[in-house]
Amino acid sequence: QSKEAAKKTLKLIEKKSIHRLNKLKDLIEEDIRSYKAFSLIIKSKKKDKKRIKKALLKTLKPPTAVLRLMPLLMEDAKELTRLSKDNIISDVAVAASLILACFEGASFNVKINLKALGDKKLTSTLNKEIKGLSKKLIGEKKNILVRVDRRLTKS
Repeated sequence: QSKEAAKKTLKLIEKKSIHRLNKLKDLIEEDIRSYKAFSLIIKSKKKDKKRIKKALLKTLKPPTAVLRLMPLLMEDAKELTRLSKDNIISDVAVAASLILACFEGASFNVKINLKALGDKKLTSTLNKEIKGLSKKLIGEKKNILVRVDRRLTKS
């Protein structure tokens, strides 16, 4: 790939990453709001099961969206292992580790919300999705770390 094409690709990755990180920030804020709303319902004297279920479904949306966002960020990290200069390649390894950690945190949030919801079909569907994404992300992170390590240890 030419130097000009690589620069263009890097700019595109930067633009996509900024957009995705802003989306992540929005999801974190949505998660906080949905949990606060759920918490108020739980603390109220009227325990309406429909309201609780609706609130639980809302608390499930942000971490589920986070799960689905992480593979996109990992794809960018994978591309950066090819395009980054040696002096910043270690940052790509750190990013891959943080992406996987973010995914794992979101998966625990999804699972605790699913447990509270008690919907077996939805639980099965999302757990299968989590398992598949997890396997993919762990593999991609490992590949990124191997590539980065090779670049850092070559003479």
